[in-house]
Amino acid sequence: AIPLQLRVYQVTLPDSSTIQTAFSLYDNMFDQVYGRERASELRSRYVDFIADHRINLDNLYRRQVPDLEELAVLAHRGRLNAFNLLYLDAKAPYDRKALAKLAARLDPVVAQLRELGLIGKAYIYGFDEVEVGDFAIMEKVFAFIKDRYPQLRTATTARDPGLGLDRRLGELVDIWVPLSAAYEADTAARARRQGAEVWWYICISPKHPYANWFVEYPALEARLLWWMAHQRGIEGFLYYAMNRWPGRETPLRADAYGRVDWNPISFGTANGDGSLFYAGIDGPISSIRLENVRDGIEDYELLTLLSAQVDGETAEALSDRLVHSASDYSRDPEQFTVVRRALLQALAGRP
Repeated sequence: AIPLQLRVYQVTLPDSSTIQTAFSLYDNMFDQVYGRERASELRSRYVDFIADHRINLDNLYRRQVPDLEELAVLAHRGRLNAFNLLYLDAKAPYDRKALAKLAARLDPVVAQLRELGLIGKAYIYGFDEVEVGDFAIMEKVFAFIKDRYPQLRTATTARDPGLGLDRRLGELVDIWVPLSAAYEADTAARARRQGAEVWWYICISPKHPYANWFVEYPALEARLLWWMAHQRGIEGFLYYAMNRWPGRETPLRADAYGRVDWNPISFGTANGDGSLFYAGIDGPISSIRLENVRDGIEDYELLTLLSAQVDGETAEALSDRLVHSASDYSRDPEQFTVVRRALLQALAGRP
C-alpha cells in the first residue's frame, strides 16, 4: 500500500486548442515501415493519436491537397484549427503558365474549403527558410495567391528579420514563422499591429542555451517552450516532422529483456529531431518528449484561460517565474511544479 493524497482543482480544460500547430506527418514513412497495406490499416490509429495530443493533422511539404473531408471531421471535433493546403517550392518555375496551372488546381479546392467551413483554417505554406535572394519570387507568387484568394492565408519561414515591415511582403504574408532564437518581440508586435500572425519554430536548431527537445535535453524544455510561446503572444508553433525515420523498415520491437532495436539517430547528431513518436507493431508508441509537448500545449491553454478570466498580468507573472528570456529559463522540475500549481490555484480561485 502506498499513501496517496490528491487535491482536485475545479478547472476545466477546453476540448479545443487556441494555439495553432504545423507539425508534419510523413505518410510515406508508414509505407516504409509497415508496407502499404498494413500502413493503410493503421493510419486511423495515428490520426487519433495525433489529435489526442492536440496537434493538427498536417504536412508542411505536401505536394497534393489533403483529404478535406477528413480534416472537416477533425475540425468538427475541435481537433483541428489550422492546416497547410499546399507547399510552394522556391525552386519551381512561376511564369504565367505555371501560375495559371496553380489556379486551375486551387480554384475547385478553395470552393470546397468554403463549403466545408475550412477556409479560415487553411493556409498556403511556401518558401521554406529562403534568403533574401528569393524574396522577389515569393512576393510575386504570394501576390497572385492573395489577389485570387483573399481569404486564403499565406505562411513562410523565410529569413526576414524585419518580418516584411519594410517590404511589400508585409502586405502579402499572413503568418511569419521565425526560428525561436531569432524571434524579436518588438518586431513581432509591429507585424501583429499590421495584421500578421507571428509563430515560431525549432528544428535541428537552436541548441543550448535555447530550449529544444532533442533526446539528450531535459524533458522539461519540451513543455516550457509553450510557456515561452504564451509569454510572447505567439499564435502558432511549427515543426518540420513528427515521424522522420530514416532507414527504418520494420516496427519497433523489444527483446526478452525489454531492450528495443530503434535507433534514435534521426538527423545527424540531433538525436530525436523530427521524430516525436515511434512505429509500434500495432500503432504509435509515444515518447517522453511528445508527452511533454502535449502537456505544454495544455499549459498554454490554461494560461490563455487565466488571461481571459482574470487578467493577462497574472498569467505573465507566472511565466516570468520560470522564463526570463529565450535562453534563460528554469530546468528545475520542482520549481515548475510549484508554478503550475499556482496556475491551477489562480484559475480555481482558491489556494
